[in-house]
Amino acid sequence: MSVTPQKMDILRFKFEGLQVIEASAGTGKTWTLAMLYLRLLLGAGPGDQKLMPPQILVMTFTEAATQELRDRIRRRIGEAVAVFRQLPLAADAQDDADLRALRDARPREGWLADARHLEATAQWMDEAAIHTIHGWCSRMLRQHAFDSVSLFQQERVEDPKALLQDVVRDYWRRWFYPADAAALRAAPELPKTPDKLLEKVAPMLARLDRAPGVGLTETPQEPDHWFAEVRVWSDRFEVAQRAAREAWRADIDAIESSLIKAMKDKVLKNNIYQAPSHEKYLRLMRDWCDGASLVADDIKRFSQAKIDASKAAAAKLWPQHEAYRLLDAVVDCGPAPSIEPLLAHVARSLREALAQRKARLAQFDFSDLLQRLYTALHDDDRGAALARRLRELYPVALVDEFQDTDPWQYGALSCIYRDPHPTPASLVMIGDPKQAIYRFRGADLATYLSAREDAAGIHTLTGNFRSTKGLVDAVNHIFDRAKPLLGEVGYAKVEACKAVEPLRDEKGSALPAMTVWQSRDAGAQKAADARAELALGFATQIVAMLNAKRMLPSDVAVLVRTGKDAQLIRKALSDRGVRSVYLSDRDSVYATDEAMDLWYILRAVAEPRSTTALRAALSTRCFAHSFEDLDRLFADETRFEQEAECFARWQLIWQKQGLLAMLYAVLHEQHIPARLQADTDLGERRLTNLLHLGDLLQKASLQLQGEAAVVRFLAEQLRDRPEDEGAAQLRLETDAGLVKVITMHKSKGLQYPVVFVPFAHEFRPASKGDVDEDDTQRLAEDIRLLYVAFTRAERALFVGAATRNGDFPSKQGQPWPKGALSQLLGRTSTDDLSA
Repeated sequence: MSVTPQKMDILRFKFEGLQVIEASAGTGKTWTLAMLYLRLLLGAGPGDQKLMPPQILVMTFTEAATQELRDRIRRRIGEAVAVFRQLPLAADAQDDADLRALRDARPREGWLADARHLEATAQWMDEAAIHTIHGWCSRMLRQHAFDSVSLFQQERVEDPKALLQDVVRDYWRRWFYPADAAALRAAPELPKTPDKLLEKVAPMLARLDRAPGVGLTETPQEPDHWFAEVRVWSDRFEVAQRAAREAWRADIDAIESSLIKAMKDKVLKNNIYQAPSHEKYLRLMRDWCDGASLVADDIKRFSQAKIDASKAAAAKLWPQHEAYRLLDAVVDCGPAPSIEPLLAHVARSLREALAQRKARLAQFDFSDLLQRLYTALHDDDRGAALARRLRELYPVALVDEFQDTDPWQYGALSCIYRDPHPTPASLVMIGDPKQAIYRFRGADLATYLSAREDAAGIHTLTGNFRSTKGLVDAVNHIFDRAKPLLGEVGYAKVEACKAVEPLRDEKGSALPAMTVWQSRDAGAQKAADARAELALGFATQIVAMLNAKRMLPSDVAVLVRTGKDAQLIRKALSDRGVRSVYLSDRDSVYATDEAMDLWYILRAVAEPRSTTALRAALSTRCFAHSFEDLDRLFADETRFEQEAECFARWQLIWQKQGLLAMLYAVLHEQHIPARLQADTDLGERRLTNLLHLGDLLQKASLQLQGEAAVVRFLAEQLRDRPEDEGAAQLRLETDAGLVKVITMHKSKGLQYPVVFVPFAHEFRPASKGDVDEDDTQRLAEDIRLLYVAFTRAERALFVGAATRNGDFPSKQGQPWPKGALSQLLGRTSTDDLSA
């Protein structure tokens, strides 16, 4: 069903069936959610019913976002009560024009009753159904355990990767241990360990879990059949190879002499038969005679069929030999059987075994929650009853950030709220498809577009309350031109609705809203060279603008793609005396140097009589001994024994007062904070990491028995580095007014007075491990990522641009820029950046 989008009208919005609200950056999604919530409390629900907070389901992706929504709605209810009572609002309250319009649309004689009703609903806000998507699924599976065929009590898998590793080792023991050794040796693509096998099938496992019903239509062949095919091929290949190898080896000098002469005489014009190539190829054949392996193309090069096909007339002059014809037999064997059928069986088996293992242990992980609820709702026997109960429990669902949905989530929600149903209800999906940048988390933009097609109404938010008019116009100009690149996502122009003060120069004149700084080199450059030049240029300009008092350090955000980009710009800023902090949504504190240092220290505290452990701990960065000092320390038995006594004393503190008390004692006695703070601007980062690790390990130690278990736990985290664990994500080291360096992904939903995007021209190739992703999909997501970056600024935006090598390969005979910025600019060659 195709519905014409219409401008959002809060006061006339109808909660009927599936409704889509499409926002743009800065157009007030949270404000809209809060106003819709107020209308539902006042009787705008399906069938004109007044709803209470426990009946209005609000979902978003993170715990932080749920808390922000809860606080914003609670505050908005309080402001609405004041407006209905015709009382003055607090000084820090939002403009009350929208609330007055809501009040004035209702009968005047009922304002006091409305105020009392809102006051009553405010008392229910602690019971409000505001959840993360996964949190709500978990709650529904528990509360409706009979209908969803779920256990009442389940626990979350602490380490899903460890469980999967156990399953793949079981698979390895079952299928690979009994396998024919010759077949195993004959399959060069076959992973050599269980961990390598898991790594190989990881993309396939991700695809199986990406949507309902994927990969379940046919059962792959069992590995025994594949090993048998490999063995048959291997036997045939070895017989042919042995005969050809013996013939070549028996007459190798004569063969090489005649070949060299023919090559020098250029009997065949193909460059593979000409110097200097022929020397390399003859050397490969000599190595092959000595037992080395060769790929099919190397063997085929000297086969009789290849020679005959090169030049019919000249081939008659080519020296004849039986070895060439025997190579034909080797080539005719073809390549080894593809490993894909085996990997398909591995992926299918691991998925089923993992599900069985979790069921037996009464455990689940995040991906299971959505899948289990989806499966329960689509069950032929119980699904309809469960959908009806959830619809009655929550007549309206407001789902934020819906552009990051996936087939499991939408499949479950549409089953509950999609008509026909006897009970009136509504699902309101709020999102901005231009900000769909989380494909690596499983978000599926195609699912959002499908939901958009199913919607009974599509509403757009077109007023920008974040940026200056100049910035809004600049973003409109860039992305309105890019409509064809955005495809079905599209782009709707927005209007500046707030008088935001622009950045000004020393004379008080407004600076341009958007400034582009280009590399001095007009042609293509190495990626590293362009990045280095832009990092230095941007750092110098930021310092100049700070010195000119045009902005404060706390006003500045530098947006980058990767941690390496962040390191580059932070070093350039540090070299110029500007301190910065780095925020990323993916870096784990367990991946830092401090985590490894702390492991050495904890091991020594747990084993204070181990000379090896003590030496390793004293050599860490935390103790900051020079090589000369360490040499003297290790040679002085008295001094070394004193250090050992310190570790023994710290062990007693650990045993009596806990790990965190022990860590504080180490930090204090060794003066580590003062020493780190004196060590450039990275000292604060390192100290924050140590304290963060202390908090995490203190919590973990409450579930572990003894110091050795904690040391082992930290070793496991160092090895596996659980990046997706929210508690382990790097913390901000300071609240001081510093320049913020932040990844584009992390910046989504945030805003900053002045934004710098120094490497806007950069791009990454399509992921090799994901066969579902081609370069077109990669480019589309990169364009959306640039949209996120360009729309974070309130007062000014500065963009860096260069042409890097590899940006302009041809596609179907036409230049096809790989970079999102090059695509947005409509570039056609490496030297047209300035134009």
